[in-house]
Amino acid sequence: MRKLEKHRLLPPHRVGAGTGLYNGLSVLFGGVGGSLIPSSIVAVTGSFDAAIFSIVVGALLAAFVMLVLARTLRFV
Repeated sequence: MRKLEKHRLLPPHRVGAGTGLYNGLSVLFGGVGGSLIPSSIVAVTGSFDAAIFSIVVGALLAAFVMLVLARTLRFV
């Protein structure tokens, strides 16, 4: 069985605070942005298709950022 690697991004005594910060920001941006952006697009354009397209673009952008981060950050 392979030995589990320790979390290397933060010092061990800061992992809990880092996880809390990450979760808090995720809820804030996901909850606010995930509903505000598409609803604003529908209000301005009157088109639900444009709102769905904005969600697709956001998902592709997030996938690109994750690809860059996966290649940049190495957990050794």
